[in-house]
Amino acid sequence: VKPLGEYAAIKGEVEFKAGQPRAALEIPIYDDDAADGDAVFQIHLTSPSSGGVIGDPSFCTVTVQDDDGAAVLQLLSDQLVVKESDKKVVVEVLRKGNWRGTVGCRFETKDGSAVAPADFTAASGTLTFAEGVMHQSVEIEIIDDGKFEHDEKFQLLLLEPFGGAEFPSHTDG
Repeated sequence: VKPLGEYAAIKGEVEFKAGQPRAALEIPIYDDDAADGDAVFQIHLTSPSSGGVIGDPSFCTVTVQDDDGAAVLQLLSDQLVVKESDKKVVVEVLRKGNWRGTVGCRFETKDGSAVAPADFTAASGTLTFAEGVMHQSVEIEIIDDGKFEHDEKFQLLLLEPFGGAEFPSHTDG
């Protein structure tokens, strides 16, 4: 077995005994402590023997997530559109990269052409991602005043990452 960074390349046979519906294939995964991105490889089933047939799909794509380096916290979308009648907006925050340990950040709304408390309920707090948690949500109440208005905007800011988390380098948090 030869290591190829995060996993070992293997070649061999998978044997099914009579009446055995499944078999396991073990591929060694290595933790290299280098922040070098995810590793992706495929497992292909080929050359069935004894009259066997390979079904569809005949391959599987495996992603070895890079859990080295910093956890990166970011918004799922940089723009959401809701109606006042929706009464709320749910903003999704993702944790990418390192899933180890507890990380998080503060958040707060910022007035724009939409102003709290007339157009939405101001929100602030802390998002905490426990080890292995990759997704959190912030729910913000939208005020339906029943009046016709042009489109209005406000922001949700992510601030002060902690636990070794970072924001993407192309954003301001």
